[in-house]
Amino acid sequence: MILKLPSLIIIFIIFLPSYLFAKGTAGNAANLESRFIVDMPTAGVIPEKSFGFYAQFFNNGGLALELSAAPFESFSMAIAFSGSNIIGSDEPVFQKYPGVHIRYRLLDETISFPAITAGISTQGRGIYSKTHERFATLSPGLFLASSKAFRWALGQLSFHGGIGFSFEAATPDKAPNYWLGLEQSVGNNFSFNLEYNAQLDDNNRLYLSKRGLLNAAFRLSVAGGLTLELSARDLLIHQTRLRGFTRFIGLEFISRF
Repeated sequence: MILKLPSLIIIFIIFLPSYLFAKGTAGNAANLESRFIVDMPTAGVIPEKSFGFYAQFFNNGGLALELSAAPFESFSMAIAFSGSNIIGSDEPVFQKYPGVHIRYRLLDETISFPAITAGISTQGRGIYSKTHERFATLSPGLFLASSKAFRWALGQLSFHGGIGFSFEAATPDKAPNYWLGLEQSVGNNFSFNLEYNAQLDDNNRLYLSKRGLLNAAFRLSVAGGLTLELSARDLLIHQTRLRGFTRFIGLEFISRF
């Protein structure tokens, strides 16, 4: 999916009035936590008695949807589903089963210690293959994530990391995975995210020439609880089934019940 400059200008003009007073998950004025660096989880959770909706548009006319809810403090649960060729003329291809995503915040962040969240997520990213029963990027699986934020001259800088074990594409030598990333605010309503997914749990050479995905995202809080995301995945170009890095668009909305 390619966004040309006129399209971006139109998007910013539409959202400009609300952007001036926006509060979402991006920027120094954000009142909500980021739950993903780009693809992989942070320690963020949505507030108690809130719900979240996330839509992601990806290559091959793909669309992924996730609906989440936080009935209790520090706990959220979600269900997700995706398919490719939804936009276009080819026959749509959907993932076999809906994905689930559950999180529980074990420790809140303090001045000297990061936030820590445990969870499980069976929802991968990108195109789903019925033949291999997997996503282009494997799901985090059973995971533990940590996040720590700092204030400095350029705004808020957050460091994120996690370890996980995906249940997809199981092989005898399958290993736990890890990921690292950072999130830098740019003014009150923008943020830039960078993520490295080591992919130690993925040894399928049909999908990867080398392990390791480097992803980046640019986020804009456009209104209360509403965040727009433009992301670029596989900047190292290690995925063999794609030509160059891929561009995704995401839209997230979080609100109280």
